[in-house]
Amino acid sequence: MQRMRRTKLAPAVDLMPLIDVVFLLLTFFIFALVLTVPVRITDVSLPGVQAGGSRAQGGFALLALTEAGEVRLDEETIALERLGGALTERQDEAGQDLRIVIAVDREATVGDQFELLDALEAAGFTDFRFLRDPRRD
Repeated sequence: MQRMRRTKLAPAVDLMPLIDVVFLLLTFFIFALVLTVPVRITDVSLPGVQAGGSRAQGGFALLALTEAGEVRLDEETIALERLGGALTERQDEAGQDLRIVIAVDREATVGDQFELLDALEAAGFTDFRFLRDPRRD
């Protein structure tokens, strides 16, 4: 009887699937980087809702942004271009810092809100508060 000799096979590692996965991940991250849009964040400190707080003394201006994108200064519709001048007049009459309170309609667009904030910032008013519904916590 003749014995058969076994030849040892060298173990082989197939790298093609690994290379495919690496290129797939690389492609994903490149597309994710290209499609990323930088966001400009406006720092706004929202007040807490409290019951029975005392009203601070000083001049107030109530700005309302309606669903249609209109800006109202104490129930009077005003254009964004005139808003800075009207608020400056109100501040001069009050003789002190003007407290600006903004009420935004639920259906108002975010774009309209940022246009209002940009108009306030351009006029030099950076301290303002937002009204919110106390029932929504």
